[in-house]
Amino acid sequence: MGSIIFFFLAVIEAGLMIWALIREVDLTKERSIVRIGEFLTLSALVLTGVLEWGFRYYLIMLVLFFQALSGAIKLVKNNRKEVEFRIGRTIGGSCGRIFGYYMALLMAFIFPQTEAVAPDGPMSIAYSKSTWTDESRIETFADNSGEEATPSRKLTVEFWYPDEISEETYPLVVFSHGANGFSGSNVSTFKQLASHGYVVASIGHTYHAFYTQDEDNNITVIDTEFFNQVMSLSSMEDGEEKYNLNNEWLMLRVEDEDFVLDTILQHAEAAGAEAPYNLIDTERIGLFGHSLGGASGAALGRMRDDIDAVIDIDGSMLGEVADFRNGQEILTEDPYPVPLLNLYAEDHYEAAQAEIEENPGMEYYNFHATEHAIEAYEVVLLDAGHLNFSDLPLFSPLLAKAMGVGTVDARYGIEMMNFVVLEFFDSILKEGTKPDLRKEY
Repeated sequence: MGSIIFFFLAVIEAGLMIWALIREVDLTKERSIVRIGEFLTLSALVLTGVLEWGFRYYLIMLVLFFQALSGAIKLVKNNRKEVEFRIGRTIGGSCGRIFGYYMALLMAFIFPQTEAVAPDGPMSIAYSKSTWTDESRIETFADNSGEEATPSRKLTVEFWYPDEISEETYPLVVFSHGANGFSGSNVSTFKQLASHGYVVASIGHTYHAFYTQDEDNNITVIDTEFFNQVMSLSSMEDGEEKYNLNNEWLMLRVEDEDFVLDTILQHAEAAGAEAPYNLIDTERIGLFGHSLGGASGAALGRMRDDIDAVIDIDGSMLGEVADFRNGQEILTEDPYPVPLLNLYAEDHYEAAQAEIEENPGMEYYNFHATEHAIEAYEVVLLDAGHLNFSDLPLFSPLLAKAMGVGTVDARYGIEMMNFVVLEFFDSILKEGTKPDLRKEY
């Protein structure tokens, strides 16, 4: 819609400029009428729902409002004296306004208005948010140079769950986002699960997330050092340094998820618990996550005995590394203890296979875990890239392309991910059967 709005505004402005140049007059009255008409037209599109009102259109509406106000004032004054016509001013003014429209619509270009992938389950969905403090851990990212007491780590968790009046309880599934991601990265997946009878908890990993917003609407942005380390990780040549950094991130995430899960279960088991906690079946728990979040979920799945299913979405299972000796990562030989699904982007899966072929004797974490699991499955989304496993390709195609997607249709990729996740959790957590999944989609 942003492109369409810009096209019409630019065409109208160019038309006024050409008309003024032909007639050699400034067209003050005509411009004023057009400005008012532009603002009223865009307002009508918002009021009728053609334009989904939001951050995309704040700035362009503000620009058109002030132009319309200026035009109305000029019409009310009814100045009969036409402004002196100047070719340079006419052309420069029109070009400046067209550029201004472009800049005012920049958010609409970056985040185009699209139809989200809708849940198809029979249940309506409720939402809530909670912020909890882990008193047992110091917030190492915070600035502790002041006189205030050293802060403890705070985490915000968002919940999606069935909005139903029922005595029934539902499986709990906990999600962890990727590095530089955020807790709302996969809302379409959360809603899909909730509509089919799940309580979904998505963790915002403070300072690891692009941003977190707590229950009091306080925003915390990503730690710049962490962001820079993530961006430079692929070019890091020192294997031990890379191992230590990965392990540091992984353990922070594992401790976050462990604390959140304990806190949720405490609420669920408390007398008089309210939604979403009273809806949770504490005997059916799944973990899933994207990228680093998938790795930490898989690691926690090894550590707790109350986890029943784990999905790693395109993440390297760093928790499979038991030690680092003589410049080599040593992988654990302990079988992976719960049903595991590795959901890969095609480029990730093929790159891992190619590296193994080039380095005989090498083992890749995920392949090793699958081979040594009590029950494991692999699914590859063809033509997909890393960020096809999030809502970003629909929310912002430009950002997604810059950050890493494949050629798969954005909507199809999200729908297939949601299908695979639901099928796996349904089979393991609800039906106690093997999931009916193909190797490739």
